[in-house]
Amino acid sequence: MSNYDKIDFKALAESTNEDVITYSRVRDVKLPSGKNFALITLDNDRDHNRPNTLGPATMIQLGEVLDQLKKRAKAGEIAGVGITGKPFILAAGADLSQIQNLKTKDQAKQIAQLGHYVFGKLDDLGVPSFCFINGLALGGGLEIALNSNYRTIDSSAAAIALPEVFLGIIPGWGGAYLLPNLIGIENALKVIIENPLKQNRMLKPADALSLGIADVMFSPARFLEDSLKWADTVISGKVKVKRPNEPGSVEKLAKWDIAINIARKSLEGKIGKVAKSPYAALDLIAASKKGTKAQGFEREDDVLSGTYRG
Repeated sequence: MSNYDKIDFKALAESTNEDVITYSRVRDVKLPSGKNFALITLDNDRDHNRPNTLGPATMIQLGEVLDQLKKRAKAGEIAGVGITGKPFILAAGADLSQIQNLKTKDQAKQIAQLGHYVFGKLDDLGVPSFCFINGLALGGGLEIALNSNYRTIDSSAAAIALPEVFLGIIPGWGGAYLLPNLIGIENALKVIIENPLKQNRMLKPADALSLGIADVMFSPARFLEDSLKWADTVISGKVKVKRPNEPGSVEKLAKWDIAINIARKSLEGKIGKVAKSPYAALDLIAASKKGTKAQGFEREDDVLSGTYRG
């Protein structure tokens, strides 16, 4: 049992009165190999003018769905799990209206903990997890992908970003730990700090692919079909996905601290020291060089509740 299991997240959901829930709908898909694959589609039942968002009730339902799929995986009923979004949109991140209504630091910390608790399940299913980034993926939407084991992306996706620093907060559902360890320190600094401070610049799908956020890119005409076929080859072992930023890599031994120091001096020269979120994000990225994922998630929890001390 994790520390997150002890938290009453349902009370948090009841206190925030989420007005539009993004549902996690599951269907089984037969892969070309004949294996059974569970596909979750995030959909708030609104058109593209109202993107999927991730409030407490939404997150709790997703967590319950993932718990059910873990049981099915253990029983040998499914060989993998995928998550994607409604047409053109994966998710636009946390429901900011709910965040603005938070009244205490404890509630802010519980929002962070809820995201870590739910998204962390994507790496603990007993079978490979995949995120098929079919459209807009911002903040928590992108962090769904980062918490998954593998990622495909639609070449027509509108935008991919972690815009939190632009909003005066930090990536709080795994982004500050997972992204540097996935794509390297210099690329992560660009996505988490530099781009938000450049008028909230977003990534195009080809950028996400070249940076290593996505493992493979497919055209929109057959995106889901091609993503499922690719997932099948990964599950079967025919395709091996390389991760360049493993422990002990040159990236971590030589570049990490230097890049952090350069970024800190650049921030001081450009924005001074008044703005808090860029420096908090930088501290989290620096700390992500060492320690476990659980420790990285706890640091994000503490930053969002104002209790992190480095």
